[in-house]
Parts: sequence; C-alpha cells; structure tokens
Amino acid sequence: MKPSSFQVGLFLNRGILEEGNSFIHGETVEFGKVNNKELREQILAHHRKGQEALKSFNKWMIRKRSLSEPTARRHVARVWDSLVFTYDSEKDKCEPWKIIDDARYNYPMKQAYRAALRYWAMFTEDSELFTELSLRTMKKQSKVKDRPKPATEKLDKKDLKRLLKAVDRLKADPRYPWAYTVLRILILTGVPMNDLLWVNKQRIMSGLANGTLTVYGKAKRQYHVPITFIEDDLKDLGKIPWMWDKIMDLISPTFPFNRRYLVSIRRINQVMATVYTRAKLPKIKQWNYQLRLTAAANFYAKHKNLVAAAQILGTLDVNRAKKTLDI
Repeated sequence: MKPSSFQVGLFLNRGILEEGNSFIHGETVEFGKVNNKELREQILAHHRKGQEALKSFNKWMIRKRSLSEPTARRHVARVWDSLVFTYDSEKDKCEPWKIIDDARYNYPMKQAYRAALRYWAMFTEDSELFTELSLRTMKKQSKVKDRPKPATEKLDKKDLKRLLKAVDRLKADPRYPWAYTVLRILILTGVPMNDLLWVNKQRIMSGLANGTLTVYGKAKRQYHVPITFIEDDLKDLGKIPWMWDKIMDLISPTFPFNRRYLVSIRRINQVMATVYTRAKLPKIKQWNYQLRLTAAANFYAKHKNLVAAAQILGTLDVNRAKKTLDI
C-alpha cells in the first residue's frame, strides 16, 4: 500500500508552510522593506525537501505510465502547487481538488491540473482524491454565446427569391467573376461549400452529359444533384476562358495549391455573408443545410422522385429522407 498524499513528508513544518503561503500570496510582504531572509531560506529548504519526496512520483510516471520527462516534470510541478496552496491548517490536510474550483484559472489550465492530480491519485492510491476529481468533470465552454441552432425547415419562395436577387448584383462585379455562377449553384443545390470547391471541370462535363452532378463529401458521403435547375450555371462555368481544374482554382487562381483551398473558403464565406445581408435574411436562416433541404423539397414537389430527393440530401435511406422532408 503506497503512502497517502499527506504522508510523503511534504509538510514537515506546518508553521513554515503557513508563513510561506502568506508570503507567496503577498499577505505579509512589506513593500519598500527587505523581507525576512531566514523565512525565505526556510521556505526554499521546505520546497527542496518536498521535491525530493516527489522524485519517486516522477520516476513512476516515466517508467510505469510511459510519459516523457518534460511532461512528468510539469505534472510534478502542478501537483506540488496543488498540495501547497490548498493546505488547510484547521483540518491539518490539503485538498488539492480545490484548485480546479479556482475561478482564476481558465479551462486549459484546470484540465492540466486535473491530469496531474489524476496521476497523483493513481500513484498514492488516494480514493478521496479520485472521488473529488470525478465530481468535478466539466465540458469545454463554447466561445460563441447563444449559438443559433440550425433551422430544420426549408426556405420559403420569398427568401429564396431574395437570395437569388442579391446574387444577381454580383454578375457584373469585376472583383468576383466567379461569384454569380458558383453562388447560384451553392444556393440552388445546398451542396456543402467545402465539398463544392473540390469539384473539377471533368466532373462538371460528365454531369452535363449524364444529367446528374456528383459531389463527394466527408465520411464517404455523396451528393447526386440533378442538373435540371443548375444546367445553365454549369455551362457558364465550362465557358470560362482561362485554364482551371477545380472550382477553387477560379476563386483563388494566384495562390499556391497548399493555400488555395483555405483562401477560397474564406473568400466565398465573405461573399455569402454579403449576399445574406443584402437579402435581409436572419441568422437562423443562414445555414447551408437549409439550402440543401429546400433544393430536395422543391425537386420532390416537381418530380415526385423520392430517391433522387434523398440523394440531394446526401443519403441513400429513403425513409430518412421521407421523415426529413415531412412527406
């Protein structure tokens, strides 16, 4: 049975520890005067004694838990801080889990202390520390306050008409010669923006010949879009005079290939934000999934083909598409 957290010789002199705590926190520091050198030397000696006791903990993490030496040293330092600064003289023990409750530490720092204390609890077989750490699990807080939820209803005809009217204003804009065609395809099909950028010219020509444009997405998902409502836009893409392979080559032709995708995403997001502002659509209606849902619903309403509507949504499950479209 290994010794507990409070029996490893860390707290040899409680008086020195209490005075050291107040000294480190600045409670007994008199500014403008020389502080007690003897007290400072005693604090350093006490710290060295504690570090000697933690050497076995450091070796245990390296040998038994296969941690690197820098990581083990950081864990030792955080365990020492937790034990020293949470010492309670009335209870005659320290409560290291309280450092996680300290509001002065941000989320990454609290997680770092939690990881160090978890290894310390394993090393000392401290069941109380295990219990307290398990009670203090927390999820990472989002930096976005009041994050809007994606809408699950398709856009109505007025909203779609306003969007296309806002895109028409980009037709003669010399800054974005690609915007009119690409954004019309994006709005009328709802294909994910990051997947549309990888569509090449050969696939567009094949879609015009077969009647279906295939877009490959993440997790082997495929979007099979009938070209009935984007045929003219695809033909316009094929008529662009300069040489290009993928759609992102039209958006960022001067950037190297390793940066072209990220720059294209940023540019198309900027232009889409302008289009949404001009169309006066609220945030709740600015979701790419909502455009895809609108395209599938409009296609089913016109052609009554549930399989094709499901392929527009990126699924082969007809029952799921039927539930999504509320048919």
